[in-house]
This record gives sequence, structure tokens and C-alpha cells, in this order.
Amino acid sequence: ALCVATDKTSEDSQRLLRKRKMSSPAWLVVGNKAPFNVMAASPELPEFLEFEIHEVLGRSMRMIFGPMTNVAELRKAVIDSATKSSYTASFMLYTKNGQGRMLTVEIVPAHNGDGEATHCVMTIDHSDWVPKKVAVAEDTRAKLVLKADKPYSVECVSDNFVQLYALSADSLMGRTLRPIFGPRTDAQTFDAALVLAKAGKTQNLSLWTCKTDMSHLLVHITIFPVAEQGAICNFMLVFKGAIDVKPTAASTEGAK
Repeated sequence: ALCVATDKTSEDSQRLLRKRKMSSPAWLVVGNKAPFNVMAASPELPEFLEFEIHEVLGRSMRMIFGPMTNVAELRKAVIDSATKSSYTASFMLYTKNGQGRMLTVEIVPAHNGDGEATHCVMTIDHSDWVPKKVAVAEDTRAKLVLKADKPYSVECVSDNFVQLYALSADSLMGRTLRPIFGPRTDAQTFDAALVLAKAGKTQNLSLWTCKTDMSHLLVHITIFPVAEQGAICNFMLVFKGAIDVKPTAASTEGAK
């Protein structure tokens, strides 16, 4: 296999895989120009970042930054909110006690009484993610790991995935998933799911795929965001519930 064998059942890994908060997201109203001061905050803020509302009002949003925060990207998103409708991504933000937390941040413009976008609303929610060591661990699932940036090339593939599609691992490594796409594959829906996963949200979809013998395989895919060093760097795709539809003689003749 081209995946590294590690302890899939470790307490930390299982906790991260199961974690799914159901509480309401928090929000901050932030000025869209330096020093990016906080103008308002929601009561849910302490649950996410441990700050009380009075501790953040009038202060720069720098207070939630840390060594693994992509500061340049987050500041750019806040500034650009004056001209863009919305932005969503995952960021490592830091609590009052300096603990880093991977969170999903959505930024939308907010307007003053004159209709000018002088500040933005930054909504903060729990991010779904698994650590890289879990994603690349060999286990009994049909799964693979993609890079999180286009063209979404394959970085790691499990033995069971190779067996499912009767492909060699070498034929997939460094390539996109186009070898398993066929005429029934909804590539646009698949690509849209990857974009949403990059924002830190697990995605579920059913997709028609294709095997080397031209049979069609309907699979359920769960896409997990994978984090390393404070950023979503990969996606772990787990394939389940495969329904194999063999090509008929008529369809084979039609393809000739």
C-alpha cells in the first residue's frame, strides 16, 4: 500500500473524527480597515475562543491570531469584504489561553447608515477535520487522499480502493480522479463538494464512477478535510456502498 500504517484507533484520532458540535456559531463585527477593531460580538464567543465579549470590544482582531494563523489571508479577506459578497475558509485561531483551534470563518460585508461597507461580520464555527497522520493511515476502508488545491491530485491510496476499481496504485498517484470518472459522473457536483470541504466542512455525496471494464459503480463518498500545520492541506475520501452495474451488450455496441 502507499499509505503509512499508524494506529487508527488512537484516542486523539477517534476524538477528532467523531467531533461534531451542534451549537450556534459565534460572530464578530470587525472594521474592514486597519487596525481591524472589533465593534460587536455574540454571546457564543466564549465557547469558541474563551474570550468574554467585554474583553474583545474595541480591540484589534489580532488578539485571536497565533503562530499558525494565516494572517495575510484573513486580513485580505476582511479588507476585500468591502467589495465582495462573502468569503469562507478554515483558519487556525487562538483562544484567550493561547490554544490553537481550527475553525471555519465566513466573512460577509456589513453596511453603515449611508450604505457603505465599512465593516464585516465574521462568523466563526467549528471546523470538521482530521489530522494528516489519520488520513494517510492504512486501514480496511476504500479511501484515498487528495491534495486540497487544484487539480486535486492523488497523494495516497489504500489497498481496498485499488481493489474496488481494479487499478494499480501507480496509475493514480500524482493524477486527478479522472481515471474513475465516466459518462455518468457529475464532475461539477464533485468539484463543488471539494470547495466546501476546503472551508472545513465534511461533505457527503453519491457519485457514479467507472471501472476499467467500463462497468458503472455508484458509490457514496464522504470527504473529510485534512489539516496539517494549521491549514487544510488535503482531503480524505472514503468510498462506501458501491453498486456495480455491468455494461450491457447494447451499450457496448453503442460505444463502438
